Amino acid sequence: VVDPSVNATRMEMYADNEARGGILEPEGTVEVKFKPRDILKTMHRMDPELLRLGSRISELKEQIKEISKNLDRRGSVDDAIIKTDAGKQAESKVRELETELLAAEKTVKAREKELSPIYHEIAVQFAELHDTAERMLEKGCIFDIIPWRESRRLLHWRLKRLLRQNEQERRIQAAGVLPAARMDHGAAAATLRRWFAEDLGQPQS
Repeated sequence: VVDPSVNATRMEMYADNEARGGILEPEGTVEVKFKPRDILKTMHRMDPELLRLGSRISELKEQIKEISKNLDRRGSVDDAIIKTDAGKQAESKVRELETELLAAEKTVKAREKELSPIYHEIAVQFAELHDTAERMLEKGCIFDIIPWRESRRLLHWRLKRLLRQNEQERRIQAAGVLPAARMDHGAAAATLRRWFAEDLGQPQS
């Protein structure tokens, strides 16, 4: 495993603009973190057509429930009621609503099937954004982003600077500017940054 935390005082990691962390492929991330049921929930939350259909299905179910108050649990009409015009109208209305409900649910399934590959691709793209150099920098996995074409020059000067810096830190430690118990690498580096700021202004990392 390559990780600056192995030796945080001596290791720095950089990445090109187009680099990827490569911990897990986007497809794998989606498979683990964004399962089909989650994609369906997202569809029903964002797609206008599914929102409209979902609202209509809820209305139909509520209407059927309201009309069916005089129906038994099997959905059949009580004999005494069916003989009346009101009972016949209620039965007819329930069947009409149930037919519309089935059609709406069938349309929902077709819409979900149509949108599934699109939303899956969006999910993969979203997962890929979590593996970019910008994301690694934000999470503190790398020190900076540098273009590949300029990496040799930039890393050369960065290494020269760090070697000089380490040399000065060792001199500070050897000189005993701070008590021995406190003079570790971090204290020496902080002292050097403070001197630099006092002499030339705000230090750079």
